Amino acid sequence: IFHIANSFERVGANGLELVVDAVRFPELWREGSPRFSPPSSLWRYVLELATGRVLESPLDDRSIEFPRVDERLTGSPARWTYAVSTLDSATSAIVRYDLLEGTEPVVHELSPGTMIGEPVFVPDAPESPEEDGWLVALTYDATRNGSDVVVYAAADVGSGPVGVVHLPRRVPYGFHGTWIPEYPQESETEPIR
Repeated sequence: IFHIANSFERVGANGLELVVDAVRFPELWREGSPRFSPPSSLWRYVLELATGRVLESPLDDRSIEFPRVDERLTGSPARWTYAVSTLDSATSAIVRYDLLEGTEPVVHELSPGTMIGEPVFVPDAPESPEEDGWLVALTYDATRNGSDVVVYAAADVGSGPVGVVHLPRRVPYGFHGTWIPEYPQESETEPIR
């Protein structure tokens, strides 16, 4: 396990529990291999603090990584989790999980040769409900050696991006994405733009 979507406390049948939703690999670096060993999939771990038992269950069998939730809910129960799926070596997708209902995940496949980075949820407004916002991610299109910023409506991932910004140059493909508000530097009087 490298990446955790979220974790939170709740009271279960045997007292206080810690729930952890995380991406699990079946094995890593066996016999000195430097590569990851997909498929990695989303699992839920429930740690019963009173008994010491750990219950584990798969939430999906598709290969995913880099799960994210609405960061306002980090450490609290979150209904929606977003992740990146690699369908094969040349195709990737963005996936939306409904952890409350447990329904079939919503998937949007990207065109062949396009890889997507970790999606970041951006709420429509600070007080917006959990699903009311946008997913922002960087993509790399190998067929044109170019990068884009893509924006999805978080409630309708399956319909594809609602906006695409073609960047003037390629951004080296990376795994993680974080978008932060503008903050002034101590030595500056104006925010960084």
